[in-house]
Parts: sequence; C-alpha cells; structure tokens
Amino acid sequence: MRTSLHQLEEHLLRGAVECAAVLGLSYSNYAAMKAGSRPMPRYVAFHVEALVALPLDVMHGLVKKRLAKKAR
Repeated sequence: MRTSLHQLEEHLLRGAVECAAVLGLSYSNYAAMKAGSRPMPRYVAFHVEALVALPLDVMHGLVKKRLAKKAR
C-alpha cells in the first residue's frame, strides 16, 4: 500500500530515516505509518502535503535546516 510518506520520500529524494526527522517523528512511528499499521494523524498528512507543495528552493532550505538540527 502506497502512502503519502512514500510520495514524500520520492519528492525529497531522501530515505525513511531522514524523512522521519524532517517531519519531527520517531523512525518507529514513521515506519508504522508508512506501512499502514498505524494510522497517520491529520497533522502529519497536512505537513506532508505542505512540504510537497512548497517551491523547491524553500523546501530544500527547510529540509536542510531540519536535518542539521537532527545531526546535533
């Protein structure tokens, strides 16, 4: 079953671990939502929708900023 999280990974050209960090989710919760074994909260679905809708330069800047915070 494809979810919007699959679409997000393809759009960001990032793996599951990085996409979870961009969304502010633990990897285990992200993986469960992606697999369909855990329902995706509306706020996560809306966040994914907003990220995909952003202009590429803005989206890349935001992703870079969020991944830099994760690396600390």
